[in-house]
Amino acid sequence: MNFAGAKWIDVITVAGQAVAEIFLSAVLGMYLTTLYARHRPVRLAYDPAFSQLSQERKSLEASIARERLGLGEATGNLLRLENQLSALIAYGTSVFHRETARRQDQAEKRQVILDQLSEHLRSHLDTVEVGSRLAPAASISRRKNGD
Repeated sequence: MNFAGAKWIDVITVAGQAVAEIFLSAVLGMYLTTLYARHRPVRLAYDPAFSQLSQERKSLEASIARERLGLGEATGNLLRLENQLSALIAYGTSVFHRETARRQDQAEKRQVILDQLSEHLRSHLDTVEVGSRLAPAASISRRKNGD
């Protein structure tokens, strides 16, 4: 206990909190000051000694603004081209699938037509073979009869 009746640990804790609050408010004050200065620049009175530096700063700010604008346009063009590329790829894929389906349909139609043609040819050949088998037998029987 100290002379006021508090424990030393309480005194140290309160002193530490006070010091931390002081440092925190100082750091926060510095941060807010730089933030304010960044957004609200202070223009000093015209000084001829700094006129060349002011002109250089203005030209640099203008060139930075142009570069940022160019970067923004390039980024926009890049995104536009990427979107066009993805749309073109989707279109190409669609055309490929459509063409594949059309070719498959044509192949199936050709197969059906070929099957029908071969069936017709088989049936025609079967009737011709039956007729050709009967014709020689009939001519042989006619020869035996003396016709």
